[in-house]
Amino acid sequence: MVSSKIQGRISSLRVEEGSVVKEGDVLATLDNADAQAAISKAKADIEYARAIWLKPTPGALAEIFMQQSELAGCAGCGKAK
Repeated sequence: MVSSKIQGRISSLRVEEGSVVKEGDVLATLDNADAQAAISKAKADIEYARAIWLKPTPGALAEIFMQQSELAGCAGCGKAK
């Protein structure tokens, strides 16, 4: 019995009819264009989501600037006298 873990179109046959084969031999190769396109789309979706997630909101930027100015004003705080 011959089966594949995934469905797809055969792009090349590696053996001839009647060839002796053993377990693990590659008999055919599947066309992976659809899978590669899906992977590319998934990577692009991840990058888009990451960019949206990391994009600071105006309120967040104001908070960051306020904290930085507070820290700059307290540059000498915490030093032993």
